[in-house]
Amino acid sequence: MRSVHDLRRVTIAATDGELGSVRDLYFDDLSWAVRYLVVDTGSWLPDRWALVSPKSVRRWDANSSTLHMDLTKTQFKACVDMNTRPGIDQAIRGQARECLEPHLQAATAVMGYALETEDGEIGHVEDLLVDDTDWVIRYLRVDTKNRWVGQSVLVAPQWLTEVTRDEAKRFFCIVTALDDTTRRTAIPPSEYGHPGLLRSPTGGATPRR
Repeated sequence: MRSVHDLRRVTIAATDGELGSVRDLYFDDLSWAVRYLVVDTGSWLPDRWALVSPKSVRRWDANSSTLHMDLTKTQFKACVDMNTRPGIDQAIRGQARECLEPHLQAATAVMGYALETEDGEIGHVEDLLVDDTDWVIRYLRVDTKNRWVGQSVLVAPQWLTEVTRDEAKRFFCIVTALDDTTRRTAIPPSEYGHPGLLRSPTGGATPRR
């Protein structure tokens, strides 16, 4: 898995050279599947951005800093919708208006969202962890420093009961916050050693309602 913070440093390459770098991603906030990588084509095509389906990405390089596509630069330019960054945002909003993909959210836009449980607000989203094989967001990493100093927790999207799309900027989660005497891991992927401070009322992941 990779954090969105790490993905935003990744290079996208064609078969005949670099295309640009990932600046953001759009995901469906119902399925949490990544629909598009937002690619800044940099010096190759200045001031141009592209929406790239992760399904078109074929492989990582050996040091995992570059994603390779089975396209030449010419093919990429011909088959991908190129736009300015404001144009990319307008295209996404247009899809929402036409009900083609009404639940798309930019990953960077949800950074800072508050997470509220039945015990009240526990922190803010500081990153998203992405399964870069299936291209699905598996966890939200939540900074809980205002409640538990020096702690962060991982929360599975399946625990969320509501995602606001207004100025409230909140996720609502059907879990219970635990104190230090009863701490246990919320959802413990081995590659991320964050102590968990949440549990669902049933002791497992709670399906989204």
